[in-house]
Amino acid sequence: MHNLELTNSNVTAIAQDTLGYIWIGTQSGLNRFDGYSLKGYKFVIGDDHSLIDNEISILFLDSHGRLWVGTHRGLCYYVPEYDHFEWISHLTDSSGLSAFEIIDIREDSKGNIYIANTLEIARFQEGDRDFKVLFNIEKGDIASFILDEEDNIWIGVRKEGGLIHLNVTTGHVSEFFHDEKDPHSVSSNSPVSLGLQGDKLWIATYDGGINCYDIKTGIFRRFPVENQYELYARKVYIDRDNRVWTVDVTSLKVYDAENDLLTGYYPLESDPYSIKYACGGIFQDAQGNYWTMHSGEGVCLSVVPKGFQFFDDSPDKYWYVSSNVISAVGIDKNGSLWLGNPSNGIDIFYWNEGRTIRYVNNPDDKYGLGAGAVFCFFTDRNNVMWVGTNMGGLQYYEPATCRFYSTRNNPDDTTSTVSYTHLTLPTKRIV
Repeated sequence: MHNLELTNSNVTAIAQDTLGYIWIGTQSGLNRFDGYSLKGYKFVIGDDHSLIDNEISILFLDSHGRLWVGTHRGLCYYVPEYDHFEWISHLTDSSGLSAFEIIDIREDSKGNIYIANTLEIARFQEGDRDFKVLFNIEKGDIASFILDEEDNIWIGVRKEGGLIHLNVTTGHVSEFFHDEKDPHSVSSNSPVSLGLQGDKLWIATYDGGINCYDIKTGIFRRFPVENQYELYARKVYIDRDNRVWTVDVTSLKVYDAENDLLTGYYPLESDPYSIKYACGGIFQDAQGNYWTMHSGEGVCLSVVPKGFQFFDDSPDKYWYVSSNVISAVGIDKNGSLWLGNPSNGIDIFYWNEGRTIRYVNNPDDKYGLGAGAVFCFFTDRNNVMWVGTNMGGLQYYEPATCRFYSTRNNPDDTTSTVSYTHLTLPTKRIV
């Protein structure tokens, strides 16, 4: 989306409709992206089929294909046949609501639409085109809500309102608050975003970081932080592949289930392809691509790789190689890409750090890369990277010192390397 201008660079919501269009809500207007160009929509005075308000807070696509638009001054949905909007709740017709700022929109298993404003949760009644209020809060402002598998409602209420569970059938209400004496209680009384992953309720809090509530056991788990800024969480998002994403003021993070921790994507000044600053949320489209929304930075797009990615020796590209002739390819324990060539040594793409390291042979450096063409790379069971070169023999790389240690061919030792051009791994190192 380079060189395309949104109606505003402060992005607040993203959704995709059934035709594949990407809709981008901002603090001043709505945008539709068709893959090539943008079309902007704004409120027009006197036109009750224009966008209901320019300040977008939430976009939601229901099971019937309707795109709902929640704003600071009302609710509408898009009608593609006429390329206009139907107003549902607004300043002159509340449709049964007590407040006009639409915070969140959800759908239950029966196809009913629910909305939250700052004061209440309500269900949309299709026939009457109005709302039935199901729950009013007594303290704080509603920030988010979600329906579980039984269509009961979990509500996050900021400004010390706590976490609330509403049994829609019985009307029973359960409240969850932080207890300093109980490490298994929720970490903050100001939840701002909720996400459901099976029987796990993920909670982003204003000042207590990320929590995961086990609905079956009734225990809250608090995720540790590396600094106090990570306590200020903004968003939880469960993607189409059931991965958990979180956003705090420092970065975008994804839950690594195998290692049971949150790992971050951070802005890097040295890498133009890293995530931008001020991330406010993430969205995965039907094609598997990820869109991130930013305050002041617009949107960023991470495209799922398709086919082959091409690298050449063009220095105007961020990731480029020293030579277009590649003689060896390897991957180290951190997922970094090692590329060897016949003349100029090795290029290492450190994807996670956004930098490239290049090694060439220096005859005066006894710990440098061996001479000649790089023939092969091998990572052993101890995650040591081995390098085979034409005239430099077999070496292993020590990342802590950035040194290459050479093995030697010894005709009297059958455990040494056979020769410089026919390489086998030795059973012991001869340094």
